Amino acid sequence: MDVVGENYVSPNESNEEYLYTDIKELAIDSTETWLVTFEQRTSNDSNEDLQNEAKLRFWFYNSNKNEFELNTTIEYPHGQQTLNQMIFHPKKYELITSGNDGFIKIWTLIEQNQELTRSWRCLSVHSHRSYSSCALTFAFDKERNSFDLCCSFEHLVTIWKNNQTNFNDESDYEYKHCLAHFDKNDFVKHLISCQTQLIVCHSKLINFWNLTTKQFVKSLPWNVSTFAQHPTQDLIVFFDKNFLHLYSFVDGKCHTRKSSSFRNVQSALFVPNEKPSTVFPFGNYKLIFYLPKQVRFSLSLSLSQSKNENDLVFVKGLKTFVEQNDEKQSFDENLSNENQENLRRELIDRSQQDQHFNVKQTNSTTFDNLNQLNQIQNQLNQQLLSTPAYLLPSIASYSIDSLKKMLLPSQQFDFCSFH
Repeated sequence: MDVVGENYVSPNESNEEYLYTDIKELAIDSTETWLVTFEQRTSNDSNEDLQNEAKLRFWFYNSNKNEFELNTTIEYPHGQQTLNQMIFHPKKYELITSGNDGFIKIWTLIEQNQELTRSWRCLSVHSHRSYSSCALTFAFDKERNSFDLCCSFEHLVTIWKNNQTNFNDESDYEYKHCLAHFDKNDFVKHLISCQTQLIVCHSKLINFWNLTTKQFVKSLPWNVSTFAQHPTQDLIVFFDKNFLHLYSFVDGKCHTRKSSSFRNVQSALFVPNEKPSTVFPFGNYKLIFYLPKQVRFSLSLSLSQSKNENDLVFVKGLKTFVEQNDEKQSFDENLSNENQENLRRELIDRSQQDQHFNVKQTNSTTFDNLNQLNQIQNQLNQQLLSTPAYLLPSIASYSIDSLKKMLLPSQQFDFCSFH
């Protein structure tokens, strides 16, 4: 869909600045009938009339035409300041936006003339200490059967109680609590709520808070660039520099994978999958993540594939973990039956490997299985180091990253394959 509606070619003069309108944020409500986009065009010229042009657009889905139609347009939703994040209420037609103007705004769908005329308006505004607002999320309160709004103001996290327990009524938010961080310069980037916990992702670490007691739980030294929350399970995937962390809220366990491409992941999301995933304990979902630009990294290729410099490849766009094909030989089949990641590295003779990879088949992947896989990989590395050189395949078949990891005292290995 053409959101901006512009056909911009070039400026009038060659020395003028190129100005493009970018789509900065978008959100879709739980019923998938409303789409919201925020577009912005910024100019460095102080004399430019539209120095910070910004528009918030609400689109209604027309099922007959199978397309979104423009319903409401709001110019400068947060004044001359930019809009940082926006999120829909899980159970009602209500949008929350945050911005550098220091306000969180609640946009509500107004229906008139027996639903013949509908438009979106801002009915309430909240602020805290005149700080700029950023990260947003909703936390469900089981005792009151309502959703509380969690919003960050720079390094602080505020919780706003919704006084209306009926989802059909208009929300009435009231300031409730403030969760403080010791470093005033370490602003909040992301907020994640699950069960009774709230995860606050700062620039240098993430903090865990108990929403029931409002007490600090623990902290982890992760610099989270983006994350993906599982729709049905209490699992969250964090992308932290070169690492992918799979964290479980049930038992607090964390499983980690390393890859040079993880550093460039811009966004991630779980999408439904027809078959249960054997890569991670994702169930009938698969993880999709986006690489915005070309990144050079090493893939672990099997001996049956080409043994040349193509082991180092360039990738960009949407990526996911792929399952093992049925026609692969026993080495790959055993790992697939273990319901683990697709490990496409064979460093020694297959006949010798079959003796070490006779693992039991399971119907679901657990963290214990993943830990067992790490032990298997350590055994593989030990066997590689103890095998005479004349029995090993050509060095061209090895992944460069895998060889480097053997020289360093690290237990993290890149066992990912992408599609």
